Amino acid sequence: MINDKHNTGIMPLKIKKNKEMKQLTVQEKKAIQQKLQDYVSKYPSQNRAAQSLKGTSGGTVNSILQGKFENISDEMFGNILSQISSGGGIRLKDWVLCETKLYKEVFLTADFVRELNEVSWYVSAAGSGKTAAAMAYISQNKNAFLVSCSEDMTKRVFINEMAQCLGLKTDGVNTVTAKDMIAKALLTLENPVFIIDEADKLRDSIFLAMIDLYNKVQQRSGILFLSTSAVKRRLERGKRLEKCGFEEFVSRIGQKMELLSKNDDFEVEAICRANGISEKAEIEKVTEDARYYGFDLRRVRRAIKLLRYIKSKSK
Repeated sequence: MINDKHNTGIMPLKIKKNKEMKQLTVQEKKAIQQKLQDYVSKYPSQNRAAQSLKGTSGGTVNSILQGKFENISDEMFGNILSQISSGGGIRLKDWVLCETKLYKEVFLTADFVRELNEVSWYVSAAGSGKTAAAMAYISQNKNAFLVSCSEDMTKRVFINEMAQCLGLKTDGVNTVTAKDMIAKALLTLENPVFIIDEADKLRDSIFLAMIDLYNKVQQRSGILFLSTSAVKRRLERGKRLEKCGFEEFVSRIGQKMELLSKNDDFEVEAICRANGISEKAEIEKVTEDARYYGFDLRRVRRAIKLLRYIKSKSK
């Protein structure tokens, strides 16, 4: 159930881009400065935070934090904002993120693996809200990091992504050394947690790399895998065929994948109301559509935005 008092919304700072206002105002730059300060506070040092950002430098970050905006371009402000908004580069424009059952479960599970230094793998359907919840979690918690996986991600790219989250530079070092750097960095942090999103897209070689990394930081760091259930058969088959590393990996995630709650009519109604759809007929229309498509929240978001768009045009 959504609680207005504690409602979590990802409402990105808007940069005016009309003909009368082509440049950022001082107030807008100060707002980005505050967001950057919040981002930096989640890292062990300002330098680590600066290194985690792409296309910028420690000097630029320092200038913005000190309020020295004169030599910083609007494009640089925009580049930094796009990376620190919502904890990692993906902005849900004009959208309020609701605390669904699944959202709360992701938070609870992330806290569990973080505080007790465990490894868990949770699954739910595509479009159920896992990624949005994970992004919200890392934006609200210190020493919490997110890696979003893709099918073409190699082991080296994956390790580099983890390193960048920690503010580490791995240029010119091999994968083994990079993993050691990540392990040492994690051991210096208090209750760190890595959320590996869309983990069903990981290659087998990355599973083996995660075993090695886990062995280096066990009892000192938490790891949470999130994905659809598509990977379940793959892991079971690998274990059954005694493929190298699969039995060890499955053991480390507790021998099974846990299920997150499914969305329902109640969740959809809460999302509608939080995002400006309050008429009963409209809510029923969105809910019926969501029910037909398995409560895919991407479908819900599209339906709500379409309703708002049509209403704005009718006015």
